[in-house]
Amino acid sequence: MTHWSATQIIWISFRWGQERKAPFLRKRQKEKEGAEAKQEEEETDPMEDLDALVGLESIKHDVKELYDFVKVQKMRRMPG
Repeated sequence: MTHWSATQIIWISFRWGQERKAPFLRKRQKEKEGAEAKQEEEETDPMEDLDALVGLESIKHDVKELYDFVKVQKMRRMPG
């Protein structure tokens, strides 16, 4: 009978678990890479997207006003 040390048992358990998870992890990694590539392609300016919408003039005005307010508040907090 072979006597295994605790370290050997842990290492074998870890390797066995990794081999069983490997297909799932590869699939998950591919999905993550695809999502990142898609996000990079679709990144546009939200204000331009808002302006491209038809109608909603009062909402556009309110959003722009809030955007400008936040920008001014950030500038006030900056030192100098």
